[in-house]
Amino acid sequence: MNEILEILAQFGGGRGDPANLAVRFLLPAVFWSVLAFISIRQWKRLKENKDLYIGIAALAGISRELILFVAEYGSWRGYISFEAIYHFFPPFEHAATMLSGVLVGFAFMLYFLDWIKFSRLFVTSGLITIAILYLTTAPLWVSFMHANPGASFGSFWGDMAFRVTASILMGTVLVCFYLGNKARKHIPLPLFAGFSFLFLDEFLMIFNLLSNEVHIEIYAPIRHNLHIWAIPFFPAVYWAELNARLRRSEERLSKMNRSFLSFSSDSTDNINRLTALCGELLEGTYATYNRLEDDFLHAQGKWHVPVNFQNVKRPEGNIAFDVITQKRDDVVVIHNLSQTNYAVSDPAIKRYNLHTFMGHAIKCGDVCVGSLCTVFQRIFSPGNEDKKIMGIIASAIGIEEERKLAEARVKDSQQRLRNLSSHLQSSREEERANIAREIHDELGQVLTALKLDMYWLEKKLPVDQKKLIEKVRAMSKHADATIHAVQRISSELRPALLDDLGLIAAIEWQSKDFQSRTAIECRVSFNHGNIKVPENSSIALFRIYQETLTNVARHSKATHVRVSMLNMDDNIVFQIRDNGIGIEESHLSSPRSFGLMGIRERALALGGDVEIIGIKTKGTTLTVSIPLNGTGIEL
Repeated sequence: MNEILEILAQFGGGRGDPANLAVRFLLPAVFWSVLAFISIRQWKRLKENKDLYIGIAALAGISRELILFVAEYGSWRGYISFEAIYHFFPPFEHAATMLSGVLVGFAFMLYFLDWIKFSRLFVTSGLITIAILYLTTAPLWVSFMHANPGASFGSFWGDMAFRVTASILMGTVLVCFYLGNKARKHIPLPLFAGFSFLFLDEFLMIFNLLSNEVHIEIYAPIRHNLHIWAIPFFPAVYWAELNARLRRSEERLSKMNRSFLSFSSDSTDNINRLTALCGELLEGTYATYNRLEDDFLHAQGKWHVPVNFQNVKRPEGNIAFDVITQKRDDVVVIHNLSQTNYAVSDPAIKRYNLHTFMGHAIKCGDVCVGSLCTVFQRIFSPGNEDKKIMGIIASAIGIEEERKLAEARVKDSQQRLRNLSSHLQSSREEERANIAREIHDELGQVLTALKLDMYWLEKKLPVDQKKLIEKVRAMSKHADATIHAVQRISSELRPALLDDLGLIAAIEWQSKDFQSRTAIECRVSFNHGNIKVPENSSIALFRIYQETLTNVARHSKATHVRVSMLNMDDNIVFQIRDNGIGIEESHLSSPRSFGLMGIRERALALGGDVEIIGIKTKGTTLTVSIPLNGTGIEL
């Protein structure tokens, strides 16, 4: 037993020689210095108050160890008169020890428990108690020394007061950590060990004082070791937490990157994903993105929203609305929601026992259009990293809002252009019809009359006027050719069959004409007897067919074309296939493919779509699908 106590004595400061004093005071100072260095460096990087508080506590610990080392070593070496400093040193030693213990307890309680009010109450009451005890005992200790020369501090009641108070404070820290652990807070076991050592250090001193220090040879080595080896637990715990925070930051960054990379072309879907990402990364109870529309809020994006959740849409007393109106560029944090005026206007606060709110305004340009909100059913004190994450996600939502607005403007512009194009096509078709009608009716009638006159003239000429008769016959042939040309031009401008017999007849005529002109076999297949198509739709489909045949003749090198039209799922499906070389993908998206663009625009004007598939050496298939509803197509 004596050997064990001797070993403990050597580890805990020994019998007062310089080497043991260095171990007793400078070794803890080294541990405190490591904690101070790491925490202050972390605070400079992230500006988190909880890191600063740990750094301050570590600095207080360093100060305590160095002051005591100077006093003990100086008196041992004779640099300082022990009798001179002993008149004020014991109360100061106890106050310094309690101060470092209270500050480190406060720092780690705030770091791991987030009990802001209680932590502040603890450190405030602890500091006040230390000040009162010191200011009370220091003068009385001097008087006690004059009345009892050579008396030890243990014989003075102030020593017991300091030790009991220090035990209560360290015991309070341990109880708080125990309750936090029961509440599923992350409390590392080494932290329990460190504060347990500090508590036992003070608790054993109480027994030592109660026994009039009879067993000081036993208690002193144990106490000194408890004090020295309690301190390494604190930098170890803090370093482990920093590594955990680093891993958590990397995981958050990875999740954010994956989320951003998986964005779709749908801005609304992206906003919903970002809202869920914010709630997930901040580990909130639920998250919402509330968009402001006509002074009312609409929860566009939601994450883990409770069943039957009713969002307060009115602006009065709505946290989300106030975040928008404040137009702040930082995160709004509100604690103790049930004690605010919002609990009156928003029944969800008390219904779901909401405690903490985080919100960030969403800006589209310079205009606030909504707010990203995350709420918690627990005490949550967001750090700067949490606020940065919400800020990044809020900025991303703002970008999506700007993109959605730009897409709406582009879509509106495209619709206007499409309407203009449709109007121009209608006007052009109408003009074509008028020109075809004028050519057919006016020029055709004149040519027919001229043909009849030449026939009459030929009959009236004498038989012996052969040259005149031949000239009249030649003129008659020219008139016939001109009549055919007029008919052809009139048909190309606007086939009479299209107006008189309908789309199918016009397509069949166009197919025969195309086959006769190009020698490319053209077969038509319809599975309906009579398909009556209103004027606008029939003209569009016929023009699509004409443009497609033109492309086949120019580019495909095909030998046959197949045309079909059928009714499928309440859609008219018009398909044209050739056996040519197959259109290349680059031609499909080329801005110079005006014919294909015209085909697409005509189909879009009818509410349909176009699919073009080209297979090399096997041909091209063009499929036009037009819905029956709303397009005027009647079967």
